[in-house]
Amino acid sequence: AKSQVKVVVIGAGPAGIVAARELKALGVKDVLIVEAANRVGGRIINSGEFTDPNIREISKGTVELGPSFVHGESENMFLDYLNKHKDSIKPGIKTTQLAWPDYFYLGKEGKLMSSEEAKKDQDLQRMLQTYEMLDGLEPNIIPEATLLQYFTRMGVASRVLDLADAIFANDYGADMSQVGLRETVKEQQDWKYGEDYLILQGCTYTDVYHHMAKDLDVRLNFRVTRIEYGQGKVRVLAGAEVVEADVAVVTAPITLLKAGEIEFDPPLPEGKQRAVQTIKMGNAMKILLRFKEPFWPEGLWDVVCSDAFVPEFWISPPAPARPDAAPGAGGEGQGIIMIGFVAGYRADTLGKMPQAEVARRALQTIKMG
Repeated sequence: AKSQVKVVVIGAGPAGIVAARELKALGVKDVLIVEAANRVGGRIINSGEFTDPNIREISKGTVELGPSFVHGESENMFLDYLNKHKDSIKPGIKTTQLAWPDYFYLGKEGKLMSSEEAKKDQDLQRMLQTYEMLDGLEPNIIPEATLLQYFTRMGVASRVLDLADAIFANDYGADMSQVGLRETVKEQQDWKYGEDYLILQGCTYTDVYHHMAKDLDVRLNFRVTRIEYGQGKVRVLAGAEVVEADVAVVTAPITLLKAGEIEFDPPLPEGKQRAVQTIKMGNAMKILLRFKEPFWPEGLWDVVCSDAFVPEFWISPPAPARPDAAPGAGGEGQGIIMIGFVAGYRADTLGKMPQAEVARRALQTIKMG
């Protein structure tokens, strides 16, 4: 079967949905999104969409398995859309704004500190200040170095180096020995969105992106294997199905392009091929643990951990976002979910472990606190 459109967008994740919406807003009416999966949203997915019975049993309700937070309260396209359309997405939607990090745990010392208590730890404060100093550096004249080398050269105490890894590098899907200093400085200086984390209440991220996509032309189960382009035309092939267009916008994951799962004819220009192979995307995994009642300090919603198997845990939903913030209130009879977040080499290691061993080591980290 063959279709003809003006623009074809490959991928129905957030990037593809937003690209199609922007094109339509600019007056391009004939836009088609093709998506390999049987749903829109890409990495936006929650436990209610999962068929795995283990996930459903542990969550007992709806837990975000992809992104959990909106990062930054300023100039945020997602929040702007949510605020404009929340009444039509679902009545009663609101957000709760939370400061991060909330708690710190020094694994080797067995020391758990609130953000207020952490203000008295000179090594920790020096490490945080050293990171803030990146704002004053000029990225174009910085010698090639990693974030780990920077902290070491600046004399950050070894007892908080792994905590820096948990706070900063884990969010980049890597460890500090893999994160470039120049790139970190550039991102830090360009970041204009704010540092707080926001929790959605009354809806899921899937609800929002389904609403964004509701007026778009989306073809699911269309796994692109080949893109032919030239002479002002593009042919996008998925088995026997073909979409012809004037322009193709590729929003497929960089990992898929690295693996060569989409063949380009002719091959992409050398610069783009080099970019595909150079840009990295680290693994990230979540560990879901459900407890009948909390055993952690009242009000704790997130803790970053050093020298631990799991570098970060958060509570879902956090106490400030629960209908009843009293200890033990999880809502919907689900108890309280604690989520461990692991990225980079830790996630690579975790992915090879039996589930029981992952649970044992995650619980071991929690008990240490």
